[in-house]
Amino acid sequence: MSIAWVRKAYSVPAKRGGRVEYTGETTPQLGTICGASGGHLSIRLDSVKHSLPFHPTWELRYLDGDECRSCSGRGVSDNQPEGCSDCNGTGRDRTAPSLSDDRGVSI
Repeated sequence: MSIAWVRKAYSVPAKRGGRVEYTGETTPQLGTICGASGGHLSIRLDSVKHSLPFHPTWELRYLDGDECRSCSGRGVSDNQPEGCSDCNGTGRDRTAPSLSDDRGVSI
């Protein structure tokens, strides 16, 4: 499954080269999205030489500038589990410009 599939299925702003913060350890760790496989993101943490699989919504904070501040790019928040009303569940800041790849496909 591709990053585009992960982005659509989980409503997260994942993209190759995007930066994330993994918060599942005692100390948060920064990493870079390298790809996707089987519905998981392949992320290379800055402190590790190889990429590891991470679930797109589990203990990850997307650090790209267009993430919704209310839900930290997850599309849902603790007090709005049905979907964040600030971003309509997309995880993206509604005021940020739309991103597209070199083929004009929205990412």
